[in-house]
Amino acid sequence: MSSHIRLAPVTSKDIPHLGYISAIALAPNPLWRFIFQHGTDLDLSIQSSRARYQNDYANPTTRFMKAIDGTTGEIVGFITWTMVEKQQEEQAWRFDPPMNEDYNKAVFGSLQTRRVRSMWGKKYIHCNILAVSPERQRQGIGELLMQHLVSVADKEQLETYLNSQMVAHKLYLRLGWRDVDFLDTDLSKWGDDQGLGIHRIAQMLRLPRPLREGAD
Repeated sequence: MSSHIRLAPVTSKDIPHLGYISAIALAPNPLWRFIFQHGTDLDLSIQSSRARYQNDYANPTTRFMKAIDGTTGEIVGFITWTMVEKQQEEQAWRFDPPMNEDYNKAVFGSLQTRRVRSMWGKKYIHCNILAVSPERQRQGIGELLMQHLVSVADKEQLETYLNSQMVAHKLYLRLGWRDVDFLDTDLSKWGDDQGLGIHRIAQMLRLPRPLREGAD
């Protein structure tokens, strides 16, 4: 990883670019091909991501951290997480047109339901998304962002929950997460004409490491 990468809190002015980063980073993911009613649409994905992050940024329990190339000043990745108080009922995610409501409920609605059921009654951290610009992936930036979240979780002595694409699964295992469930989606049911088959998402939990005596 470049030694010029540094982390900093996200500002409201960063939100449009974060929406762009996440949309292009997720575009190759087979799951994203069916989110919208008429197939893949990068412009809609960018707009949807920006709207979501604007809402999340206004939420006092949600935090953002960005990775910046210290040479160019460019944001090259980010992570966002929510500090969930002892679990209460969550408002179910809405998937209004042009989103494919049935598909999104089957995938992302199911992930939300499983998380709420698994973490009911606990105070914990939910990692919402980790995204790195495609041209800067495999340079350790994602791990640097995730290590920041790990330090927050250990300091707060909170469990951390996330949904992992299998391409990142080994990273999370190495950083202390363990599998608690899997969601397998048969993409052939949603118009897959490229033989993508079953797509698996791992739902993972990390326990905080005990604080050393005298640590702040």
